[in-house]
Amino acid sequence: MIKQQETYTWSATLEDGSKIDESDVDSFTHIDKNQVSSIALLAEGTILHQVNIPDDAYPVFFRRRALTLGPDAQSQDTAAHCIGWLRDGQGVYLFILPDGSTLLTDDLQAI
Repeated sequence: MIKQQETYTWSATLEDGSKIDESDVDSFTHIDKNQVSSIALLAEGTILHQVNIPDDAYPVFFRRRALTLGPDAQSQDTAAHCIGWLRDGQGVYLFILPDGSTLLTDDLQAI
């Protein structure tokens, strides 16, 4: 299986100040979410966006992929990235779209 090169990668800072980068683990699901104090999105190692996680909140990261097929049978795979947090059914989500624009919302289904 070939792993797709992502436009953005995530980095989580833990309560003790240590960092876990996307390249360090198989997926975001394999980190201890209770220890995450912030999540950042990086491009080529540079932090572009960062969200601090409140003490009693659950960190959120995911990608939403879209596959666009052109008339010449060419396809383009794009991904919107989301970092944020969830607490007691309420959330704050920062979506970063393929063109670099952002949307800050409390609606998980906004994108």
